[in-house]
Amino acid sequence: MQDHRLTIESKAIYAYFCSYAKGDTQAFPRRDEILQDLKICKDRYYNHLSLLKESGYIKVERNVDDKGKFKNNTYTLLQFVDACN
Repeated sequence: MQDHRLTIESKAIYAYFCSYAKGDTQAFPRRDEILQDLKICKDRYYNHLSLLKESGYIKVERNVDDKGKFKNNTYTLLQFVDACN
């Protein structure tokens, strides 16, 4: 919360993922659920999620089924962040 590189929206998104992870490092919320719960549009969400990824707070992995079709995302909360970057 004290990283000045982050916006208030990116901090809210990070806190949202933390609430889904329930003390673990991974969360699996659906994007539409995130948008509805945080009351933000898709473009705004992706803009601030990108900031979290670039700053080393979150890693996003796309999961696909056996046919290569998108299934869901896994959001990993990274434990060690270099706030000096």
